[in-house]
Amino acid sequence: MIKLRFPALTYGSPRITAELRQAHGMRINEKGGVRMMRKFRIAGVRLRKHIRTTIPEPSQTPMADLFRRDFTAPGPKSVTPGGPST
Repeated sequence: MIKLRFPALTYGSPRITAELRQAHGMRINEKGGVRMMRKFRIAGVRLRKHIRTTIPEPSQTPMADLFRRDFTAPGPKSVTPGGPST
């Protein structure tokens, strides 16, 4: 079991990787740090708040499709080609 030097701080794969390299002398890359975090069920803390830029007005009705496009598939597991060349 690996004991971290700063157990109360926030974690992330770069910090865990640096800790494993410096304090424990392991040769490990960041993907290896992510694997170690997954193995020991260490979840990284997300410090950034999600900002919602577009908030729809609840009383507004959605705009009608003026081109009358049909987005339904002809059947299950079917692919319809499309794009500028068709």
